[in-house]
Amino acid sequence: MLFRSNDVIEVHRRILTAAGLKFCGLWPAPLAQVQAAVASPVLNRVDPDSYHLLLVTDQDSVELTLLRGDHCLMSVSRPIGGKHAGAADAASPVLQAIRRLKPSLSMQYPNLQLQSIVCAGFEEPGGQLSAEVAGEFGAPVEWFDPMAGVEGADVPADQRGGFTDAVGSLLLAAKPAGQRIDFLSPKKADR
Repeated sequence: MLFRSNDVIEVHRRILTAAGLKFCGLWPAPLAQVQAAVASPVLNRVDPDSYHLLLVTDQDSVELTLLRGDHCLMSVSRPIGGKHAGAADAASPVLQAIRRLKPSLSMQYPNLQLQSIVCAGFEEPGGQLSAEVAGEFGAPVEWFDPMAGVEGADVPADQRGGFTDAVGSLLLAAKPAGQRIDFLSPKKADR
């Protein structure tokens, strides 16, 4: 399971235990998202010194994660709201959320030159929002489908970004124990 808040860990541990399941893994959402993106054909061929922006959306939030090669440098997220009254433009709520997150990246990496923006969710590839995001960051938009290769996945393309965390979590959980960080008890050695 994937959690965004530490205050629910114990509750979920009890729920899983009551269901007869073992709670054996925990990692931050951006780490799972990066794992899913790196496993896709889009990011498994990148130069280790190039910068990419991973943009994952679901119905409720936008998460921007800055990558150098396949390493996560920073991540910021924001809930997606409705169109704001008095907004200077008619931008979609997703684009408004992205614009509000952009200064967080710019302050920490002022001269950042992105190689690409890697997206999952929010629309079909090549749509109007893709062009607006590309213009906002000055880099081409590439798409990855976190559910590529999953048979019987009858999920519309604009909703597939919401599964990025789950797919990445499965990929992280499949790694040998020695290659994972144990966020449940990080000081405890693997057995």
